[in-house]
Amino acid sequence: MTIGELLAKLRQLTGIPCDHPIRIRVIQKDGLTTLFFLPDE
Repeated sequence: MTIGELLAKLRQLTGIPCDHPIRIRVIQKDGLTTLFFLPDE
């Protein structure tokens, strides 16, 4: 999955319009990657 595909899916799931930014934090530990969605709320 590309970053663009990930962001498109995240927008679908959360209902965030395309003209609003999405903040995510990426944490890598022990070879595993975890993404955290940071809502504006």
